[in-house]
Amino acid sequence: MSSKSLEERVELLEYYNVLMRDFAVDPETYVLWDYIMSEHLNGAQGNQLLEVLKNHYTKLKIALEKEERLPGTSYLYEDLINVVKSFGKPASERTAYSILLRASKLPEFHLYSKYL
Repeated sequence: MSSKSLEERVELLEYYNVLMRDFAVDPETYVLWDYIMSEHLNGAQGNQLLEVLKNHYTKLKIALEKEERLPGTSYLYEDLINVVKSFGKPASERTAYSILLRASKLPEFHLYSKYL
């Protein structure tokens, strides 16, 4: 973080401040925000992670609505691992599972609990 400019650090702190508002109110629900902050992800990276989760969640939701077989987690895990690695962070299946577990606590991703 010390290699970032002052402006980048201020933007990061502002982003974390927004996340902390939710996290302070309900830490159990917003535990994914804790992951984002602890991994020092910036706003764009946090949004990329959420986008991967949203895309796969849509597929899960459609399958449930049509009463079809649930999509497997392999593509979701692969996408999560790839996006985390693109941030220069180490990633494994354990990382993907941890993200999925945290995401399942968010109201907008509650159906992910079916995979756990």
